[in-house]
Amino acid sequence: MTTNLITSSKNINLHLVEVEDAEFIVNLRLKKGQFLSKTDSDVEKQIEWIKEYKNREKFKEEYYFIIEDKNFNKLGTIRIYNINYEEKLFTFGSFIVNNHPNNKYIALESITAIFDFAFNILQLEQCYFDCRKNNKKANDFYIRYQAEIIKENESDYFYQYNKETFLKNISNYKLIYDPIS
Repeated sequence: MTTNLITSSKNINLHLVEVEDAEFIVNLRLKKGQFLSKTDSDVEKQIEWIKEYKNREKFKEEYYFIIEDKNFNKLGTIRIYNINYEEKLFTFGSFIVNNHPNNKYIALESITAIFDFAFNILQLEQCYFDCRKNNKKANDFYIRYQAEIIKENESDYFYQYNKETFLKNISNYKLIYDPIS
């Protein structure tokens, strides 16, 4: 059972990553992370990375979450990092979601939850992130979510997404995203 729950909504919980999540993260990244940075299959290396991350979390520099369903089944990961409280900026990434037969909206609910946390809890205002061009499904998803492509290079699109757009569109997601905490 989750003890470090940060936010919860209709179908998902987000809890902060712990060392115990290392094997799940490695397996998920190896299975579904072809568009992310290279992943080492060594769970011990992931444990060490999580320990280092927990220090950044302690100083509110970064938040790395496990996405889980209401039965506490792990579904994916999502992260915000490069947080700049002075300029109210952050980066979003490490977003991987397993297929979940009971809810086709897990990805939409997860991204809405992380932006709700960043914009409304942390009081940040601007998000920047990138996505590999060949990850068509994710790019289509981000465009539908109204993220804006601000530049590109040979392999990546670079997006921005802001609090104003999020607040303008949050009512569109009320059927699937209903924050509980």
